[in-house]
This record gives sequence, structure tokens and C-alpha cells, in this order.
Amino acid sequence: MEIHEGRQGKEPESNDDDVTRLGTSREKSGIGSIREKIEPAGSVSHVVFNEANTQLIASVKGVPPTPGILAVWDIAADGSLSENFTTVQPSTGGLLPFSMTVIPGKNAILAADAGDGVDVFDFNNAAGAGVAAGNSSTLPIKGQGATPFSPQTGNFYVNDIETAEITEINVDHNLKPSIVAMLRCVRQQYPQGNGTATIDNDIATVNQKDFMYVLAANATEVKVLSLNAPGKATALQTLSLAPVRVAGVPISPDNIRQLFFRPFRAR
Repeated sequence: MEIHEGRQGKEPESNDDDVTRLGTSREKSGIGSIREKIEPAGSVSHVVFNEANTQLIASVKGVPPTPGILAVWDIAADGSLSENFTTVQPSTGGLLPFSMTVIPGKNAILAADAGDGVDVFDFNNAAGAGVAAGNSSTLPIKGQGATPFSPQTGNFYVNDIETAEITEINVDHNLKPSIVAMLRCVRQQYPQGNGTATIDNDIATVNQKDFMYVLAANATEVKVLSLNAPGKATALQTLSLAPVRVAGVPISPDNIRQLFFRPFRAR
């Protein structure tokens, strides 16, 4: 089973025995604490490696009306980070960059933006005055969260906690994002039930098929969708988390909202 994490980049595969402290790396960024669900504005959301494993990238939400940034450190041959980081703001309209997903083969990142929709950061071109350049852009979609990628469909999927909809997004060869539209130009959005608060999602490949797992906080459920083809996701299963209360585990919408799908790799 292969996992394509909802907060996806190039996540390291390691265990505690592999970790070595590098004293040359800067350990304090000065860009806020990781308190994503408690204090979203101004906090670090997500940390990923770029596809080439040459940069470490952290998304930092803005404090409206000031837009957020991606903080980028270069990685040296010994694995240490550059002493200082560079900052890249999203294109015009971007505000709260959040979950990041590497766009395969493009040296670019798609980030959910809770204040805009999604932001595309093109790293093939140097940022102009600290703002994403080249084919960087934004796509307005209300209140988005996680952004996993499906290798099978070639598309990205973002969730909206307020409307409880999953929106399917395609990024073309020029890095232009658009909502997938099928018959009669109907946009592909998959409702998960009013008020269920779809706060996070993840994609796994099982037996060469992609499946999306959606955490619905208010419903205390995990919803499973089969990603059959572009624009053709279908509901497969709804798993209630309530039965774990029998084992004495407290389950409520409030503590479910503090959870997210933990990236891992099957060994």
C-alpha cells in the first residue's frame, strides 16, 4: 500500500536510529509556532521537502491583510540547512498558504489557501520582490484545507471544512490550476454531507487503485471515496469513529478537529 499524504511533499522515511543532530543547522526560525488548529493566522502550517530533496519548505499563514509566505531553506550535501531562509509570497490574492503538495515533475507546489482557495508556487523562476513569479497563480475556492494528489487520475483534491465538499483540481503543463469540469461544464465537487466539517484528507494506492480518506470532524467519521478516473470519484464507505468510546477513548468533534492523517509508508 502506498500513501499520498494530505499534507504532501517529499516526506522523509526514517526511524529514530537514523536521525543525527546537525549542529550547523539553524534551529529557530523566528516565524511562529506550529499551532495550526489553535492559532491559524501567522503560524507554521506544514513542512515538506521539494521533489529534488534540495530544499526544505515551510508554509506560514498570513495575518490578514498581510499575506502568508513559504519559507525556503537550501539543503547542503551533508543534510544541514542554510543559515537563513528566503521567503516567497503567493501571487495576488493568496493569503493563508496551508497544506502543500509537490506538483510532480514541475519544481512547483500546490498549496491550499484558507483565505483564497489554492496557490501555485513556481520555483523555476526566482521570486520577484519576494512574490512568487513565473507561472505562479491562485485559484479562488472557498475555505480549502488539505491537498493530496492522485497518481491514478493525475489530479489534486481539496476539502472545504465549511461546505463539506471535495473539489477536484487539474494543473496543466503550464501550471495553470482549474476545477475539473465534466458533462455540461459542471464542476467536479463531491458533497460529504452538510455540517460534517471535512477537515483533512489523504490518498492511498491499494492494489493499483487510488482511494481518498476524508476526516469528517463533526460527524466523527472517516469517509472513503474511490478515485476511479478523472472527474469520477465515487463514495465507497463511511466509517464511524464512535465505537472507540467503548474502549474509553473520548471522541468528539472538538478533539477530532485537532487530528490529521499522519503521513507514513508501509514497510
